[in-house]
Amino acid sequence: RPLILDGGLEVDSLTNVSFKELDFQASIEANEKIILEAMGVPPLLLDSGNNANIRPNHRMYYLETVLPIVRKMNFAFERYFGFDLQEDISNVPALQPELRDQAAYYSTLVNTGVITPNEAREALRMEALDGLDEVRVPANIAGSAGNPGEGGRPPEEDENE
Repeated sequence: RPLILDGGLEVDSLTNVSFKELDFQASIEANEKIILEAMGVPPLLLDSGNNANIRPNHRMYYLETVLPIVRKMNFAFERYFGFDLQEDISNVPALQPELRDQAAYYSTLVNTGVITPNEAREALRMEALDGLDEVRVPANIAGSAGNPGEGGRPPEEDENE
């Protein structure tokens, strides 16, 4: 709009700062990052990062923020009610790789004869099944199918000889 000054008045600027120099957007983004950091949310989740880094950030958010809060709540409920509570992370897509690692860990323990399949099921909070209470003998220790005396563990030497 044109400004009409009367009687020889001149326009004086109150400040030398323009709205572009104030840069409200940068201050808003800085405040968002401060708030997200206080809440434990990775700033990359708000910035909608690319597919290469969004999954690890989702995983980090669950592991570093959500699960500790859930565990604290579980501890309070356990203490008050006296029940054993455990969070169920099997339906959290961001934590699925961890379930694969856990399954591989227990499979290794079962297949090497360290624990029984039912002990592994108990650790995974699953019900025990009939017939799975015996330790599996690994194939490299068991004898061959044709001749059980052949293969497997080397014969023990007698101490008398």
